[in-house]
Amino acid sequence: MRVWPRDFAPLLAFMMILWPIMAYMGAQGFTASVSLGGLLAIPFLRFQKLQPYALIWFGFLLWTLILSIFGSNAEALFEGNLLEGNFGVNAPAARFATLILAGMGVMIACLQIPLGSGKTSLAVSRACVIVQGIGVLITAFFMTSIIGAIISAGMSDPASMLQNLLRNANAFALVLPLLLVWIWRDAPARIKTLLATSLISTLMLACWLTGTQAGMLGLLVMITFMALTKALPNLGLSAIFTGLAGYVMVAPLIIPFGVKLALNLGLPLPASFFSRAMGWQLVGEKISQAPLFGHGIEASYQWTELYSDRPALLAQAEARFGENMGWANYEILNSHPHNMPLQIWVETGFIGASLAALTLIFLGFRLQTILRSRSDSRLAAAALTGICAVICSVNYSMWNEAFWASVTIAAALLVLDYRKSSKRV
Repeated sequence: MRVWPRDFAPLLAFMMILWPIMAYMGAQGFTASVSLGGLLAIPFLRFQKLQPYALIWFGFLLWTLILSIFGSNAEALFEGNLLEGNFGVNAPAARFATLILAGMGVMIACLQIPLGSGKTSLAVSRACVIVQGIGVLITAFFMTSIIGAIISAGMSDPASMLQNLLRNANAFALVLPLLLVWIWRDAPARIKTLLATSLISTLMLACWLTGTQAGMLGLLVMITFMALTKALPNLGLSAIFTGLAGYVMVAPLIIPFGVKLALNLGLPLPASFFSRAMGWQLVGEKISQAPLFGHGIEASYQWTELYSDRPALLAQAEARFGENMGWANYEILNSHPHNMPLQIWVETGFIGASLAALTLIFLGFRLQTILRSRSDSRLAAAALTGICAVICSVNYSMWNEAFWASVTIAAALLVLDYRKSSKRV
């Protein structure tokens, strides 16, 4: 009697069973899921030749670890005592690197799944994604009632619970490509376009109803990347990743400039975006102070400058949105830049940004080569890349393990789909 699966597909499906629940809990469970998945993947790992993008990515991880230990903002690598039960990894770059290694183990194990297998595991994973999608729609259409129930229940931290509900839309967007590739390949031709359009439009409406601007923008960029990949089947993916690499390198120039241009043109920016844009300008100033090596990992948490410290900026904020919003006591930069290219620059400098950009370039060409005969998988890869590009530009910290864990699981699902379907589409 065999008690251990022949390949990693059933284990990935097991990870997906908890996906909808973890997404509603703020995605923090994704980190533990990928960490455990990395351990379970060990029996399935096979030595493979390291590709250039992997070597460069390891260089980036090494550089962040060096900055964590020896940089100007360095902290102790470990904290607590193992014998007392409070031992832990203190440096965020070390936790990030550990998660990435576990995630790579999951991805390598998925690449070992035999072609044509994993049908049941993929069906289970799709069902979990559909369940989460239904939850997103319920949240969107009954948001007022849900908020009222949270307040009536006297929850200790209703703001965090509401934020988790909104983040669930972002988590669903990451696994949306799995449903799209399913429709693209398996749905009847006469309703294929209708199904895909309806799915994207419904999620766009859900993001609009919940005020999830990142999700709406992510869907638009996703569609753009998919269209580019379809129009340029032999070049699309490599062009997209090369463009993203260029975006990383010029972010300190184009983002502050774009903010100033938007302000000079008097564009009606939402208060949340205005606040974020002002933080980007402050980060741009910090980058110019340490352009080569950066200020160190998570140095931005120490920049607690208030709007009241800059009277001209405070006057502009109050003129746009009024004085009753408490701008004077609000920090210009809320913990971190909420833009990963800028964060890479300000914390790891030109060296870190160059390594990250080179990783993207080589990864894009590698994906283009692997998926040259699979249009469905190319479109799915482009879709996931588009959504990630937006989330990385407006949401999480670069060292947010939960986000990268969710991206890892989403990418693993696309690999499972690629291995399950041996036919070329």
